Amino acid sequence: MKHFNMAVIVLTASCASHQTIPENWKLPASAVGEKCPDISGHYLDSGEAIDKKSHVYLHTGWFFGDYEKYAVPPGKWMEIRRISILQNAANQLEIIAMSDSGMTEGRRILKKENDDFSCKDGWIRITGSTDFGTSSAREHSTYIRSFAKADGYLIEKEEYDSFGMISIIPIAGSGTRWYRFSRVEGRGVEAPVR
Repeated sequence: MKHFNMAVIVLTASCASHQTIPENWKLPASAVGEKCPDISGHYLDSGEAIDKKSHVYLHTGWFFGDYEKYAVPPGKWMEIRRISILQNAANQLEIIAMSDSGMTEGRRILKKENDDFSCKDGWIRITGSTDFGTSSAREHSTYIRSFAKADGYLIEKEEYDSFGMISIIPIAGSGTRWYRFSRVEGRGVEAPVR
């Protein structure tokens, strides 16, 4: 009598979505090494996505993801219109979220020595992960968000990998998305009150 081994095949749904940058979007000059680029400036909080349909905000997730930690009063996140990035020290970024009236709504200091960011090939890189779950679904995502200045914009390249389960079906995804945020001249704070 012959014995047959039975293999259980688990199907995984997956997708990849890698955007290409439009021809009219300029990229910064290429650089090699770990020297940090200067991304200081004052930018609109609302950014432009390649697909023109997505709304992306500079303050959410990567700069002020943990709202409670940065002590922003409830409801104040909706008032943020500008982000000022100060780069007074070589290895430090100060991120200031401001309303239209010029009020500071949130502030965060990122330090390279604390692994808050790194620099590679002319980009400032912020890495992290997120977890989300309900009774029937779970998702874990890792991301690298890279920032550089070009042509009057703050350019963001977001690379992500995610894995999740919906009931018993595993789902994986990866991709690259591009955003840009317009510079706002003379509307930010040069020396914020501490």
